[in-house]
Amino acid sequence: MARPRILTDEQRRKRKRTEEKRRRQRQREKNIKIGFCVYCNNKAIPTLKSCFSHWLREKSSFYLGTRTRWKELLDMLESQEYKCPFTGVLLVPGDNASIDHIIPKSKGGTNDIINLQWVDFKYNTIKNDMSNDEFMDYIKMLYERNIK
Repeated sequence: MARPRILTDEQRRKRKRTEEKRRRQRQREKNIKIGFCVYCNNKAIPTLKSCFSHWLREKSSFYLGTRTRWKELLDMLESQEYKCPFTGVLLVPGDNASIDHIIPKSKGGTNDIINLQWVDFKYNTIKNDMSNDEFMDYIKMLYERNIK
């Protein structure tokens, strides 16, 4: 008859970490299925796997280098009244709300909050690496060429 295997403290810790990781993964998958945020038990944005505050934290991490400054992005979105500065289109988090660099990083712009603005995703894609002034000139040229 085989004797039961005796685990060292390190092996027990490793097994416990692995089990905890699996448990968290199962909970995340369950939350996704029932429409909850993968990080908390709040309702997720329908098109995403996270709630509004965790979505903002992810944006903050990417653009501002830390998840803790997410309220600055919220304040900016609220000060813009959830509207695109170019079109006036309502910005919907998880749908068309996108962060744009006023002065593109390719032209010396930074990730400072004063150089960021919320815009409609489609227009941010078109704007690409243009400054706001260059983008407006481009729109005027398109208008004049196609409407007149």
